[in-house]
This record gives sequence, structure tokens and C-alpha cells, in this order.
Amino acid sequence: MNIKQNILYYTKMFTNFQKYEIMDYIIKKGRNGYKVVKKKILTCSFALLVTIGAIMPNVQASASNQVLISSSTEVEGKTYLDLDPKGKDLNEDNYEETTVSIEKMEVKRSKITIEGALSYDDEESTFSLSGELKSGNKSNGILVGNLEDKNDNFDVIHFSIDSENDRTITLDKKKGEKVKKNNEVLLKLYLMKKGTRDFTVIEVENPKFIDSKLFKVTDKLESAEHRDQYWYSKILEPEIEIIEEEDTPKNISADGEFSTMALQSHGITTVHKFRYEVAGDTWTEKFNTRRTIEGPDRISSSGEFVVKFYVTEEETSYEDRYGDVYIVDDETSTAIGRFGDTIVQGWVESDEVIQTVEWDGSYKKPGFFSDPEISIGWSVGLLGVSIGPSTSWNKSEFYEAMTMKAFDNTSGKYTKNAAVVWKEDSQVLNEPGHTFDHVFRVGTYDTSGYKDFNVQFSYTIDNPMDERDTVKEYDREISLTYRVR
Repeated sequence: MNIKQNILYYTKMFTNFQKYEIMDYIIKKGRNGYKVVKKKILTCSFALLVTIGAIMPNVQASASNQVLISSSTEVEGKTYLDLDPKGKDLNEDNYEETTVSIEKMEVKRSKITIEGALSYDDEESTFSLSGELKSGNKSNGILVGNLEDKNDNFDVIHFSIDSENDRTITLDKKKGEKVKKNNEVLLKLYLMKKGTRDFTVIEVENPKFIDSKLFKVTDKLESAEHRDQYWYSKILEPEIEIIEEEDTPKNISADGEFSTMALQSHGITTVHKFRYEVAGDTWTEKFNTRRTIEGPDRISSSGEFVVKFYVTEEETSYEDRYGDVYIVDDETSTAIGRFGDTIVQGWVESDEVIQTVEWDGSYKKPGFFSDPEISIGWSVGLLGVSIGPSTSWNKSEFYEAMTMKAFDNTSGKYTKNAAVVWKEDSQVLNEPGHTFDHVFRVGTYDTSGYKDFNVQFSYTIDNPMDERDTVKEYDREISLTYRVR
């Protein structure tokens, strides 16, 4: 089998979106794109086969093929008109009674279709929802739908069929307690009318049209995204708390003595907490990042400083109205770098220069074949002059690879600061293990004294997902003091 046939063979097993992405990449990159695809398939064929093997059960799995509703079925709903940003109305009886008519509900393999209409405030709007059913995040007792409205009248905030009703979100507490006590099923459909804040809540106790066979294959379905199961971050504004936990800078030489080869390190953990009030319960998403620097205690001509920025922990928990706290997930809806560049910038004191900077990392990218998008910015000046952090550097270059930049310090102008700019939405940190890594080499023209190597981390963090007006920007620093001898 030749290379082209090999590529075609493997793409048969990809989703249509993945096929489109591969072909689009080849078209954009031409012959080089074809070579990249060929290399990835040949060098990663085993990994691809393993991945395909893992995906195939999802393709074959079926939440059974059932027509659940084929004639009009009416259910009750509530619509919170112009829901306040914090969701306080959800804890009040401030809603309009809503008539919901479901004309069709059909499950075919892992796909679900729901058609109907709802009426409130003397106005009727239709919906035609379709999408994929997934198993609950770390639970097979709940089916979660990732749905869209083909009629473009509503945003589907949440759809689920919940047979556990434990550590999930139910807005009608009485219904939630009743179905849990009786081991019944609760169907939930939450819709936000487009262009408004009108939020319709549909919660149906033990619907007769739901067949228990739906839950027999949940272990073979793809797991739901955190934001689809724990949906509040899509529509509610959080209260944000930031806590800084700083290590004591330490020398880590093997013998405990200061020497020219001794290393020292410094680390700071930032705890980001996003709190949401949801119908009497407080949901908290905790997202921890850490910035570290490691480098020599003394240098005579030059030394390297290793700088990292990474995610250490995620956790979702809630406190109920009785004060009991439950941890429900080790994921959140939080991310760094979705809506803004992440900039890691080092700078030196008067008689010091930056000679090189290297970068690498592990992160989420837009697609399998996406190239890194990195910019390097730096500013030059005379010896004896310090230039602090900046966003408008004298010089800059763009890179599509993990590599190194060596600076020219031989022309009477010296590199005083240097920044690695991880471009918006091209490199995203959103789970433990994701990291931006850097090595700055610093040279000295001085012969004695104590100096600081300083690093600033500028980043945007967002939660909820697609709400740019809730994105927060932060500049945080760290430094090491070293001795020139």
C-alpha cells in the first residue's frame, strides 16, 4: 500500500470533521502539508490504531434506536424572564408558567432529536434540537446531550436524562428530592432564548416515554464535556477569589553549601476560585496554576534560568443549603489563553544581558495538525540601563516551531528584556499537565555584586466559556537573586 492509499485508508476511520481538517491542512500547506500528514501517519500509526480502536465502540454503540415521542406531549415549564447575571432569580418564585409541547423525541444510535414548541408571555417559539448523547462525566447513570437548535431560536444550556440525581444540578429541589427518594428518572431541558436572558427550565419527573434501555450502553458512549453537565458557567457570572501561595526561595545544591554550581528555585501557586450561586447551592470551580524559576546561585560569565508556567490542579465542588460540601469532579470549565495571549517575559539589571531564550510546552491546540503560533519580542539598550517588562518591544519575530532565539549583543546594543508570546487560542492551558516551558540564558558584564533576574507572566483566564466580558487579565511576577563573581 503506497503512502497516499495509507492516508486514505486511515482517514476512513476519522470523523467527517477530522477528514475536513486533514484535507484543509494539505490544501493550505501544499506539498509540505502532505509530507507532514504522511509523517504523522507513518510515525504514529500504532497510536492511531489504538485511538481508532478506542473510538470504534462509540461509533457502534447505541443508546438503542427508539422513537420516544411520536405525537404531541405536553409538559410543564418555567421561564425566568430576563434572568439576572448572578442567577438570584433561580432561588425565587420569579418566573412565568410555560407550556411546552414536545412533538417528537427520537434516539438513533448516539444521536437524539427533539422537536416542539414552548409558549410564555403570550408568545410561542418552536425548537428543533439535535445532537449527540454522551454518558455522564464519571457516571453511567446520566445521559447528557450536546444539542443545538436548528431553528436558531434557543441556545441549549443543558439536556440530560438523570437516573441517579446525586451530585448533579436540579433547579426544582422538591422534584430532585422526590425522584432521588423513589429511584426515578428526571429529564432536564434548559433553554435560553437567543438575543435575550429568558431562561426556560423543563424538569419532568419519571417521564413514561423514557425507556430504561437507554442506560444500558452508557459505558460505551463518549463522556460528556464538563461544561455540558455542569452548565452554570454558560449563563451565570461567578464571584472570583484569587489566593497566592508562595514558596520560600531555596538553594537546592546537593551538599547544602553555596557554590558556583549551586542551584536555587522559587515557586508561587495561584489558586483561582470561581463561585456560582445555583438555586440555593454554591458551586465552586478551583483552577490552580504555578509559576516557577530555577537558576544558579552565582554566575561568573553566564547562567541559565528555567521558567515554567503550568496547571497543577482542577476541582469542582458544591456546598448545599445545609452546609455539606461535596467534591464532584476533577475538571472545570476554566482555561488560560482562550481569549488573549499568554506572555512570559524576562528582564535583567543594568550590566546584564539576555543571550538566548528557548521554549517548549504541552497544551491544548485548535486541531491535530495545528502549528504552534509563537512570537518573540525583545528590547535593546546600553549597558548600565535597565529596561523592565514591556508590551511594545524594539524587535519581534514569529515562529511556528519549538526552538530557540539567540540575540546579538555585539553591536553596542544589548538585549535587556525578552518575551515569549503564546498566541491567543493557539496554545491553551486547561488541565493539569499543560505547561509553557522556557530557558533564559543571562550573561554578565559586571564582576561583582548581587543581581535579580525577573520574570512576568501576563495571561487571561476565563470562566465561563464563551463570555469575553468575564475574561480576567493578570500580570504576576517572580524573581531570583544571584551573585556575580
